[in-house]
Amino acid sequence: MSALEVGTAPHRVSSSRAGGAASRPGVAVVVLLAVACYWRIGYGYGTGDHEELLPQLLRALDPSLFPRDPYLLAEDDAFSVRFVWLGLLRLTCLVVPPPVAVFGWTVASWLGVSWAAWRVAHALVPDRIAATLAVLATVATVHWTPGGNALISRTLVPESLAWVPCLLALEAAARDRVWRAAVLLGVTMWLQPLMGLQVGLLLGLVLLWRMADGRPRDAFARAVGFGAAVLAVGAPILVPTLLTQAGTAPPDDGLPTFYITAQLRQAHHYLLLAQSPWALARFGLVVVAGLAGFAALRRRDLEGGTSEGDDLEGGPARDLEAETFGVRALTVIAALVAVYVLGTEVAHSLTVAKMQFFRLTLVAKLVLLTWASGAAVSLLPSAWRRVLE
Repeated sequence: MSALEVGTAPHRVSSSRAGGAASRPGVAVVVLLAVACYWRIGYGYGTGDHEELLPQLLRALDPSLFPRDPYLLAEDDAFSVRFVWLGLLRLTCLVVPPPVAVFGWTVASWLGVSWAAWRVAHALVPDRIAATLAVLATVATVHWTPGGNALISRTLVPESLAWVPCLLALEAAARDRVWRAAVLLGVTMWLQPLMGLQVGLLLGLVLLWRMADGRPRDAFARAVGFGAAVLAVGAPILVPTLLTQAGTAPPDDGLPTFYITAQLRQAHHYLLLAQSPWALARFGLVVVAGLAGFAALRRRDLEGGTSEGDDLEGGPARDLEAETFGVRALTVIAALVAVYVLGTEVAHSLTVAKMQFFRLTLVAKLVLLTWASGAAVSLLPSAWRRVLE
């Protein structure tokens, strides 16, 4: 174990590990968080990625549209990773026109991500106020990570919906429900294959880490079984996607493929040196706040301020297993991002660049802000906490 994981004070594992009604937010809370999403980022239709995605949808609804568009014709001839996403929108468009369908699914993504992110936060710090504050903080700092990624988007994209099962998989893993997490990550691949692979690798390495806790053969078998289950559930999308990419030759224009993909097209998604100093500084503030919150929660526990359940007097209860999960997840994310930066900035590896591990910093930010929120809530007077509860 790392130094962060070692605790000497007695603790109780909160009932949140068992799930139940206490681990779910109320409808009013989810609606509030979704409204916060809209207030923070707004709504967009026909802009950004929609310039590429909406013509695909419109052509799927009416094949006579865009008959000479080379991009859409190429998409028609190959399997699309957006197969499920387009299918959901096509079915919805049988009832309502495309603008209404897209708006409806956008609102659904805000509601779903708010609900799922709240459950992740509550699994890590079993306190309803802290979980709500953590999601609000995550929304407020929506772009405070390197890589230009976000949990929520003003325009509907496949990633908007994929975050819902992905976050639920993280919650399941934090509660040690490994097989549920595997199924949910497989479903994530149906909407965004790369996201499912990224988080699947993260959770697989966290499971392998359990070999150090004793019974290494069992821990190894569980990690391998988890990976196999993720791939099996995601296979209907993953296999044809990989076959399609394997059969596609890189453009023969005299330029290195790494340069075209990672530097010329969207360098901010791929390269650390393409991030603005302000973006890195903001993420640094999140890291400092999260680690300070973790230290404060642990210090309060060592001083005897924790009890089972949501302790209104002493603050959020401590769940040592979920805490260990969070620490190990952050450590693995840091290691993967470090390897990724070396692979892209030094080795110029296209294979490494395609993994886009900067997306995992969104998971790190949620964990860090949950710890910071738990520490902030523990400072509230008990009377205030009773009112908020």
